[in-house]
Amino acid sequence: MRVNFRSDYDLVIFPAVAASCCYLEPWSRAAMDFLYYLQHIDMRSKAKPDFSTLFLEPDVLDNLVKDLAKPFKKADVDKIVAPESMGFILGSGMALKLKKGFVPVRKSGKLPTIKKHIISSSFIDYTKQKSTFEMNESLIKAGDKVLIVDDWIETVGQVKGIIKLLEKQGAEIVGVSVLGYNQTKRTKSLADNYVVKGILEYTDERERDLNARLDADL
Repeated sequence: MRVNFRSDYDLVIFPAVAASCCYLEPWSRAAMDFLYYLQHIDMRSKAKPDFSTLFLEPDVLDNLVKDLAKPFKKADVDKIVAPESMGFILGSGMALKLKKGFVPVRKSGKLPTIKKHIISSSFIDYTKQKSTFEMNESLIKAGDKVLIVDDWIETVGQVKGIIKLLEKQGAEIVGVSVLGYNQTKRTKSLADNYVVKGILEYTDERERDLNARLDADL
């Protein structure tokens, strides 16, 4: 589903659609666009949506994993890679669906592995702070074909941090699959170099306060 935000009026479109969904008949499974999932996302906050409610209904979660996998169904993939925390849920589901190994990417200091066996990469995250991803070096071998899975791409920093980590080990990035992909000037470089697929692909160039609490406006 492709959405373009063109004016201040569009700021209310996204939550307005979410609110109206509760009055509609359940969206057709055959449609497979973002509106199907929008019914199951907690949109009460103006800051950013809460995706945790997507995982409550088994059928919705199963369909979400299928849709994330669909663009890469015929791709040659060895392993699924995803960051904590939402990525762990989507990535492990994808790995089970495609019958591939799952590689978790952790935030700094979370792995119990001996330090000399941990590889890391630093990046600027969506809060504009420096962060570090870490991974057990034994999980990725040179030549591994990997598919990255996450919930959303808005600032591109996090996914680039993962790519840097994987390519350091000699992995080949088959693609990136996400629920939402904001195609801005900042994120364009990602799609120029890698295959990136979002169930919702949209363009919103405005800066948002991504540090805001979900309940800040309640």
